[in-house]
Amino acid sequence: MKKVLIIRSTGFQHLDRILSKLREAYPQGEICLLTHQHGKPLAQKYADINHVYVYPYTGAFSFLRVPKELKGQHFDAVIVPVGNITGAGFLNVLLFSFRVRTDSRLICNISLDLIPLTRLALTASLLRSSVYTAIAGGVTAVTSLLFLLLWIMSSLPQRKR
Repeated sequence: MKKVLIIRSTGFQHLDRILSKLREAYPQGEICLLTHQHGKPLAQKYADINHVYVYPYTGAFSFLRVPKELKGQHFDAVIVPVGNITGAGFLNVLLFSFRVRTDSRLICNISLDLIPLTRLALTASLLRSSVYTAIAGGVTAVTSLLFLLLWIMSSLPQRKR
């Protein structure tokens, strides 16, 4: 029997759609879900979910904080639902997934495509994100300096001729 872990990073509406797809892919599989404490009561109502793990920390998923319950576990697949096509904006969850022992990691995007998540793909995504952040920081710094100079120049007393 296959054991699958879903790391809930999107809403329950997306989870509804994912569960039906997973039941097709793993008809006899044990489907587990990792969610924050506030999601546990709703998650426990799903008949397709065999076990609900609670992420015991507040805030976003972090690769530095893995629940003790998961440390000894091994899963055949870990699924990370993302609310877009590429997984952009979900880097913290994707990084966290690499702390869970598994044979394969998959992203399940908004179109319900199951896309393999490799270390190379994650590294490329991290690099791309870092470059965009650096560019945005540079543009912000230059723009801020220009506005500061304009503000200083406009506040200087004007000489009358």
